[in-house]
Amino acid sequence: MLVYREAAERFTKSELLEALGSAFRRLAEEPLSDDAAVGALIHAGEVESALADLRSAGARAAAALTDLAAACLLPPPNRITDRIAGDAAGLIARLDLPPHICLRPLEGFAYYALHPQQYAALAQKFLQTTPECRSAAVVGIRSIGAPLSAVVVAALRSHGIAAERITVRPWGHPFDRELRTNRDEQAWMEAHGAAGAHFLIVDEGPGRSGSSFLSTAEAAVRCGIEPRRIALFCSHEPRTDNLIAPDAANRWHEFRCSFPACDSSPLPQGRGHELSAGAWRSVFYADASQWPGVWPATERVKFLADDEKSVFKFEGLGRYGDRVLQRSAQLAEGGWGPGCERAAAGFVRYARIHGRPANGELSRNTLIRIAEYCAWRSRKFAASAADHAELERMANYNLHTLGGWSAPAGELRLACVRPVLADGHMMPWEWVRTSSGLLIKSDGAAHGDDHFYPGAVDIAWDLAGAIVEWNMPRGAARELLDRYGSASGDDAEPRMPTYVAAYLSFRIAFLTMASESCDHAERARLQRSLEHYRVTLAQVMAHPLAQSA
Repeated sequence: MLVYREAAERFTKSELLEALGSAFRRLAEEPLSDDAAVGALIHAGEVESALADLRSAGARAAAALTDLAAACLLPPPNRITDRIAGDAAGLIARLDLPPHICLRPLEGFAYYALHPQQYAALAQKFLQTTPECRSAAVVGIRSIGAPLSAVVVAALRSHGIAAERITVRPWGHPFDRELRTNRDEQAWMEAHGAAGAHFLIVDEGPGRSGSSFLSTAEAAVRCGIEPRRIALFCSHEPRTDNLIAPDAANRWHEFRCSFPACDSSPLPQGRGHELSAGAWRSVFYADASQWPGVWPATERVKFLADDEKSVFKFEGLGRYGDRVLQRSAQLAEGGWGPGCERAAAGFVRYARIHGRPANGELSRNTLIRIAEYCAWRSRKFAASAADHAELERMANYNLHTLGGWSAPAGELRLACVRPVLADGHMMPWEWVRTSSGLLIKSDGAAHGDDHFYPGAVDIAWDLAGAIVEWNMPRGAARELLDRYGSASGDDAEPRMPTYVAAYLSFRIAFLTMASESCDHAERARLQRSLEHYRVTLAQVMAHPLAQSA
């Protein structure tokens, strides 16, 4: 089933040149700033990956830009502090960008609290355990493997090791990707193998399959590299028995594997109790029987501050976090979310809202509050466009996979009248009810812009989510839509049947995938939600769906 979307952001040539120039000017002005170096690394790494995928001649200059930013991440005295602006400007001029270019987000930096310095530490750890290493061939798996491989090379060189790098892109089914090396990649691997280099395969993950790592390492073996000279640099310790690539566990154990320590990522000062991976429920619920089901591996890293007055949440490094912080500030100014401020290493500090997670109890005030929130969001977070063809593909595929369902006309069609950056999480527990009874959104800034569906979408997605998640009877749903219409001037009711079906198709797919990777207790909680979704979907599909024009 489809859960993850191809999140990509489209830039014009001038927009991208300005962003790169700005990032490296800041780095030149603040050469000892980790934030500046990470920001430049992210911009350069995204561009390097995109140009390499396009086989552009400018990819070489982009790689040199990435190397420049990576070297500036290392501790003094190894930082490059001279000629940064001039070197960067010369490289940027050689990029040969197309008029428009799409950049894929570097997911570990955007969502999963991965910090590039962790890979510099992995390189040092590798050298400590491999004292015979004199040279290294570093292979980054695009996209995030581009900047991470640059960091590894910079760290190795700082210890006197001869190191070079390339980046590659395995293709194919996500659970069984394959790397077919071209002539240049094969020659590069063979030459370094003949010279006795150690091969370091660098990426985040592994994900559910492990196939990107495995296919890249096995491509090196086909080029004559002994498996004992190949190491996989991962972002976390893999549970190899759970990898679903063919024969993944046996294949994985052919190679060395290295990953950061759990506490190695830079974290904000003043943090206290960790709330990640569903742990927040033990703080905000008195009884575990009330806990909603979650997919722990997909939750953002977060901590309750040691004074218990605020919450630290990872919202993204560099430009990723900047955008979430801006939206969080808008939510706070509008009275919808907690106050916030920037913290270190991609974290945002949010004021703790005094109250309890909402329990799904409906009242007229609750309906009005949700309706007004959707109307406010449709104005403040309006999107210029939305990829509804991709969303329709997800919904129709999942509906067919779930039960052979399809719309009367054969395909579910989703009208786009009010495109917005969706909230995406309208569940009652995502709202806090204060002592005065007011509902405050605990998190409305990040989910609509991550790597899960829907991405930019019509506001009907959030209205449908509210109807489903609050289990609204027909009368309550109609009042919600009437209130929203009065506040926004948008009659969303004709769009609701198809959006409810699309929303349910995603949530069932999401929770099904989540339950496959969770322990027994979490799986039981997820199954309760799944049953609600399935019953609701069956009711929706039992009636003709209103087809949008």
